[in-house]
Amino acid sequence: MRFSIAAVILASVLPLTADARPVSYPDGRMLMTMHDHMEYSNMLSYSPTAHYAVGVRSDYMREDKDWLHTVTYNRLLKR
Repeated sequence: MRFSIAAVILASVLPLTADARPVSYPDGRMLMTMHDHMEYSNMLSYSPTAHYAVGVRSDYMREDKDWLHTVTYNRLLKR
């Protein structure tokens, strides 16, 4: 019984989804896409070293019919 209650409490405080911004190996390139009912998202990144990555991201929000273009920087804290 205690385990069930603890599991329910733990499951309720954990996020339902987790997003990760990957850092690849040196000289690595990566293309990621995500499509759902709310938006289209594309990200192209380049990792000059194994510790950080830079890239560009393009999002299209269907409801607003609007584009958002951003530059990204991702730093790896621990591998």
